[in-house]
Amino acid sequence: MAPAEYRLGDCFKDFDPAALRSTVAACDTGHSAQLVAVFRYPGNDLYSGRETLAVKALEACQRAKLAPAANKYTLNLHRAYPIGTGWESGDRRVDGYVMTDGGNVINASVLPLSFGESTTA
Repeated sequence: MAPAEYRLGDCFKDFDPAALRSTVAACDTGHSAQLVAVFRYPGNDLYSGRETLAVKALEACQRAKLAPAANKYTLNLHRAYPIGTGWESGDRRVDGYVMTDGGNVINASVLPLSFGESTTA
């Protein structure tokens, strides 16, 4: 699955943040990452630069409310955001992931049962 198709809460097996595609897995099976935050800028916003988008992605990751299951794992934050050419092609989304360096060791969703998505800047 391509990053633009990822949905908030998706879990990923053998996740590589630099890959153009990742394998979505059931969250109750072994996985190494989960998408915990999605933020979408309005379509008419101008590209504000890589650093601004990186900061917004980090903020989104840090604001994500995690479930108690997250405390069972050593998790790192990872963020993804469009570069200039992606922005010009219509990509207005920044993502926040939690990942483990230990392989596919997460066996539960780290998000609470109800979670939402921010949709505007």
